[in-house]
Amino acid sequence: MRGSRMQLFTGAGVLLSAWDWDYGRVRKLGWTPASELVSVLETGRVMAWSLQGARVADFGLGPACEQQGVLACEFLSDGLVVLTTSFQLVALLSFAHQRLVNLPDPRISSPPSAMAVIERPPSEQRGSRCPEVLLATATRTILRITENDVEDQLLVSGPYIKLAPSPNRNFIAAFSASGSLLVYSADFARKHTEFNAKSDRPPRQLVWCGGDSLILGWDRILVMVGPYDDCVKVSRQTHSPSLTPLTPLTPLTPLTLPHPDPVALLTLPT
Repeated sequence: MRGSRMQLFTGAGVLLSAWDWDYGRVRKLGWTPASELVSVLETGRVMAWSLQGARVADFGLGPACEQQGVLACEFLSDGLVVLTTSFQLVALLSFAHQRLVNLPDPRISSPPSAMAVIERPPSEQRGSRCPEVLLATATRTILRITENDVEDQLLVSGPYIKLAPSPNRNFIAAFSASGSLLVYSADFARKHTEFNAKSDRPPRQLVWCGGDSLILGWDRILVMVGPYDDCVKVSRQTHSPSLTPLTPLTPLTPLTLPHPDPVALLTLPT
């Protein structure tokens, strides 16, 4: 990765810091509750950086991750979940205390087509902070992995290539390889929406806007899908940065920014 560079910006696009990146391939970037940038490397190492570019943490995710390598990663509010190249799940439940928990073996023989995590609020954790993990499999279904169990949701509309739990945890959005957006109840007992995106390419991103609308992002098109399959399509002339889960949209003024939080950008050599 010689020639790579990490840059941190404000939500308004002002450069905060930048440094050369020679630490290996990054599987995922995220943030701690203290607004420190976290980079999860494919080697199973985790590095954290201040907004000024100072390295504040460097630790491993345990022998399994460091021996097998990281295939995929999803962030929690204060932690993360990784899937190793041998399809084992490890949860980090606190960046400060670095508590690691091995989740049950999903017993899959090929890489999942999508991965998502559901984090319960403290009032619903019942003594455990372990998140639920959703894995979309090649067998067209979704597995739900909890701290003690693996449950096949027995779906047949997959394989799914994007998964997005709603912020209120009442729904699961899934984009299928056939080009359909499906919205299920949290327990997968009901299918609330099936929207044909009419695209032979999957969206780059699938994010929630509030608790009842979804945004699908392609390179030049944004589609917002609401209840009852109502949709709005917006074409873009230039590429925009990655989306994060949005609050319900409100009119913007010169002093209101849609992304007030810091933004990290890792540029690779051409």
